[in-house]
Amino acid sequence: MNKFESRTAQEPTAVTAARFLALLKRRGLEYGIAYEWVGRCRHGIIEVFDAALGPFDGAVACERFSRSTHLWTEADGRIGTMRTDSPKHLAVKALVATLED
Repeated sequence: MNKFESRTAQEPTAVTAARFLALLKRRGLEYGIAYEWVGRCRHGIIEVFDAALGPFDGAVACERFSRSTHLWTEADGRIGTMRTDSPKHLAVKALVATLED
């Protein structure tokens, strides 16, 4: 990207979230978001699993994303609340790419 190109050409989070949720619905999958402690921060884990089998037996894909805080709110557990090109957004984009293959 040169200095005249806009950084807003990236895919907006709303588009990524819609693509992700549509893929899940089409394939009969669900997702869950949890966290794990890494040092003093809570990093996120997005797990995709077969809706019929559940999260333990039907794991399909998993992506981890880094965070720089120990706080975890309801918004952190939802797909629709991401910032463009944040680690969470990039993790969802990676899951979309994995599920489309």
